[in-house]
Amino acid sequence: MNFEEFKNCGLRRSLDMISGKWKPLILFNLYEDKEIRFVELWRRMPRVSKKVLAEQLKQLEEDQIIQRIEVYNFPPEVYR
Repeated sequence: MNFEEFKNCGLRRSLDMISGKWKPLILFNLYEDKEIRFVELWRRMPRVSKKVLAEQLKQLEEDQIIQRIEVYNFPPEVYR
């Protein structure tokens, strides 16, 4: 198999979707808790910036690995 064939391989595509510094840790945390708020996930990963976490989550959502659900509550809920 040459490189061009491997480039379009399903395994290669899958590895590209979950590779990176933070995606495996994000997926691990989401596996532990199926539904988790952004801030709670960010608190579990203290070395990642909110911007990077949001970008990684957006990529995972675009690749249809995770699903984002917006919940509008009034008044806003606060968890401690």
